[in-house]
Amino acid sequence: MKTLRIETGDSASLTLLRFPPEEVATLELVHRPAENPVEIGTGFSHRVVQVDDAGATFEALSRAA
Repeated sequence: MKTLRIETGDSASLTLLRFPPEEVATLELVHRPAENPVEIGTGFSHRVVQVDDAGATFEALSRAA
């Protein structure tokens, strides 16, 4: 497993974890101690989905909406 940690200011940090054999980060952990406590199950600020072709996926999702 490879990790990359980025300090983003105000004691906040972003940690990216990459598990073999993945070529990109598999898990992203955000720590923001200055913000309110996160409630388990409700503390997500965003979700990431990896696709092979972002443009084609966006177009397909737009047509399906």
